[in-house]
Amino acid sequence: IARDSLMDQVLFPLCSNYPLPDLPVTPQNKVVMYENKGKLTIDPTQANVDYTLYDETGATMASTQKRVDQQVVIDTKILTREDYTFSITAVKTQTQLTKQLLKTVTIRVTVDENIPLTLIPETPEYNKPVNVFLQETQSNNYYQVFDTKGNALSENIYSKTGGDLTIPTVPFTEDTVLNVKVVNKKTNQEGTLLLKPPLRVFPTTA
Repeated sequence: IARDSLMDQVLFPLCSNYPLPDLPVTPQNKVVMYENKGKLTIDPTQANVDYTLYDETGATMASTQKRVDQQVVIDTKILTREDYTFSITAVKTQTQLTKQLLKTVTIRVTVDENIPLTLIPETPEYNKPVNVFLQETQSNNYYQVFDTKGNALSENIYSKTGGDLTIPTVPFTEDTVLNVKVVNKKTNQEGTLLLKPPLRVFPTTA
């Protein structure tokens, strides 16, 4: 980073400034499943500075770390409890001066209920089905559509590798509010997506 490199050239080795603490730290996902890894990105970073990831107990938590240009990508160790709050310490390799980054990141370990959802079409014709399109589902989760009374409106669809998922529903003859329930195959953790779209059926002309 230019603002720090100039100071190092002028001050080192007589004295040296600490690593910059105000670097942006971004999680790839704020929610991951039990016994999976999280991923964090520091971008930009400083040259000749090492970064170490810790959880709130002070345990080191990086399994792998990759630097590409000014970006550092850190994979966490396997996550096995409900929530983790991560902090990162920066150490200058020449002077060993150390500073903790200001930004901390919390990752929840559970099913992700905050998944974007789209109805296709949004207003189906009378006695016609819709497709419920989910973006960025979690791997090894089952997703199923219900009404507000708990009646199943679709098959239980398995997302083996994660990513986008389309769920075909039964035909609709009346307006309905949709709930999408999610259950993890391995842990049986479950939840209901926060988005509960109202579906309006285009009236029949008969």
